[in-house]
Amino acid sequence: MEEKRKLERLLIADIDSASCRQDAVIRDEREALIGRLVRNPSAEVAKLLERHKLATKQQAEAAEKLGQIGYSVGYNGIFGVRSYSPLPKQLDEFDKRAVEKRLSLSALRRSYIIKLFADHADTQGLFASLAKDLERLIR
Repeated sequence: MEEKRKLERLLIADIDSASCRQDAVIRDEREALIGRLVRNPSAEVAKLLERHKLATKQQAEAAEKLGQIGYSVGYNGIFGVRSYSPLPKQLDEFDKRAVEKRLSLSALRRSYIIKLFADHADTQGLFASLAKDLERLIR
């Protein structure tokens, strides 16, 4: 019985060794096949690869043109407006108008403070005048 156990171990060792060698051969053959598939793709694959390259180039060109006019397309395809220069024309104009309004309000504040302290006799008229000026500026 002990002899049979020794023979069993030898048989199993031989089979395991052959399995390991076979795995290495299969791995090498698979890598070689992958290399051949990449170096010599089929006509269908080569055509699809060219289409992919063209689409990638067109996508990059479109993204660059969008960026030049203030828009962006994120990595995941989300369309958006850039928050830095160059901005879309409408957003740039809006920001300029907002700055002008802030400056106007600042000037209005200065003007009314000067009026208040220069001629404090007519302070009630200042508030009515201020309300009209604010309504004119904030629309």
